[in-house]
Amino acid sequence: MCGYRVPHLSARFKGPAPRCHRLATYLAVVLACGFVFTGCATYTQDLERARRHYQALEFPQALGVLRALGEDFDGLSPSERVQYTYLRGMTDFRLSETVPQTGTLRSGLRSCARDWLDECLALEKRGDGKLTVDQSSRARIALAQLIDVDAKPRACVPATVQSR
Repeated sequence: MCGYRVPHLSARFKGPAPRCHRLATYLAVVLACGFVFTGCATYTQDLERARRHYQALEFPQALGVLRALGEDFDGLSPSERVQYTYLRGMTDFRLSETVPQTGTLRSGLRSCARDWLDECLALEKRGDGKLTVDQSSRARIALAQLIDVDAKPRACVPATVQSR
C-alpha cells in the first residue's frame, strides 16, 4: 500500500503521510462534494421536468414526477418548495377537470388541489419563496373554485410538509 508504514508498528515512521494517501483523501472529498451537488441539481431538474409536463398539458406525467419528488421534499430549497406546492396543487386541479364530474377520483383530486394550493400560499406568505403574479392569481382563482370541497382540510399534505 504505497510503502506506508503504520506508526505503532514501525519506529522509523516519521514525516507526512505518503502522497498516494493524500491523493486518495483528496479524491474522496471531491467525490463526496460531487454527489452533494449532483443531488441538488437532480431535484431542480425534476421540478423543471414536472413544470414542462404541466405546461404541455401532460398532467398525469407531471403528477408522477411531482409525487416522486415529494418524497424528497426536505431536499428542496425554500423557493423550490413554493414552486413544488404550486405545481402539485395546479396539477391536481387541472386533472380534476379532466375526469367525470361525479366520483371519488374527482373529489380526491379537488381536495388535494385545495390542500397543496393552500400550503403554497402559506409558504409564500411566510416568505419562503415567491410566485409570479400570474401564478399567484391562478392559485387564488383555483382556490376560489375549490371552495365547495368538503373533505377534511390538509389531508393530502404530509405533516412533514405542512407550514402551519
